Amino acid sequence: MWMVGSMLACLLAITAPAVASDAAGTAQEREEKQELQQEQEPREKAAPIQRYLESVSELEAEGGAWAPALQQELFGLGLAYQRDGRHAEAVTTLSRAEHLTRINEGLYSSSDLPILERLIESHAALGDWEKVQNRYRQVFLIHQRNYGENDERLLPVLYRLSAWHMRAYLDAIGGEPAQHLLTARNFYDSAITIIETNSGIQDRRIADTLRRRALIDYYVASSMPVIHESFGFGAEPADEAAIQARIANSFAAGRDALRRVVDLRDADVQSNELERSEALAELADWHQLFARRQSALRLYQQAWAQGERSGSEAAQVRDTVFGRPLPLPQLPADFDSVPGSRADTAWIKIRFVVNENGRATDVQVVESSPPATDRNISRLRKRVLSTAFRPRFESGQPVATANVDYLYSYTP
Repeated sequence: MWMVGSMLACLLAITAPAVASDAAGTAQEREEKQELQQEQEPREKAAPIQRYLESVSELEAEGGAWAPALQQELFGLGLAYQRDGRHAEAVTTLSRAEHLTRINEGLYSSSDLPILERLIESHAALGDWEKVQNRYRQVFLIHQRNYGENDERLLPVLYRLSAWHMRAYLDAIGGEPAQHLLTARNFYDSAITIIETNSGIQDRRIADTLRRRALIDYYVASSMPVIHESFGFGAEPADEAAIQARIANSFAAGRDALRRVVDLRDADVQSNELERSEALAELADWHQLFARRQSALRLYQQAWAQGERSGSEAAQVRDTVFGRPLPLPQLPADFDSVPGSRADTAWIKIRFVVNENGRATDVQVVESSPPATDRNISRLRKRVLSTAFRPRFESGQPVATANVDYLYSYTP
């Protein structure tokens, strides 16, 4: 064994210089290859753009500025600009492609839809939220004109538009915040009407739509000033009575929507016990958000009992619905930030306790990057302390949970 080891050591010693030389050669080759790639990358990016520009020029020379064949080439050129991050040029080019489509195929041609989708991306990248909203409106009008007002094929675009308006409200972009809420609510109401008209009042898709509709009611209740659905030139001052009335109306609307979700889950043979328990827990969350803790506790315990009766699903219900504290309200993924609307470059990690009442206490900063200012820490602490939580449950009772971590991203 020792001999083998000595021979191996000698072999390594003898071959080491050669290996080093090979490594040096390889490193040099890699550097040269990298330099070559860096030189080629701009040319490769420019190549498709240049090809499209040449093709557009040829088509214009042959058929004029309105040649139908230009539409596809302009669309390709717009995509090439997008891939290169040149969104202003992409908007100009794609807008021309859209204009050509409208001239050659009519104002409401479905051929416009792929172009509009790409225009939405570039407008968002440029932060032009008014144009984003206008393009979404065009998408909706094309679908409506082609399918009619009560066709189920309208549902995907109604959901997309509702989600856009909710994201715009949450990120405070693109117009009057209250109007985003009202528009999103109207689109969800339209979606429910379409489903009920075509598939009946027990269709399971209604439940998910109602859950999103209830979220809007929550934000209507918590938004300031009072929302006026009118065309006046100025906003009337918000008074306490009007605020309380709005909160009461929004609470009732959301509660009734979530009660219907519970009924729909119970009646739906495709629903499992997890979905039924979650529906009850979300109704409890609603009461928790409005500080009606006794009603919330009663409903949470009903949801717990529902899960305990589910046999083999009981453990999953306990873990999924009640296994950890949840900040409220819970937002669906399609309500996440609008692409291009945020450029978070900093974060703060905090740790706190969620007590049995679903409130945060003992908020501590764990770390931050870059070092957070006292102002940012104070704002985050206030935000966490004002957040309602669904508390963790054990044996049907709410319990405190220590060491809850949260990472908050923001722009300094």
